Amino acid sequence: MLEKLREELVDIFIYVIKGASQLFRMNLGEEYFRKMEKNKERFRKYKDSLM
Repeated sequence: MLEKLREELVDIFIYVIKGASQLFRMNLGEEYFRKMEKNKERFRKYKDSLM
């Protein structure tokens, strides 16, 4: 049962990502990595304060 739910959730995720990519005419893979780099800089001060 849990395995089927996981598969369905992944299907929904894929559907939403593909739809958003087409709707907004963007490469979400590229945008993801761009945002991760931006967040790395943005949250660096919090990470540094924990060390």
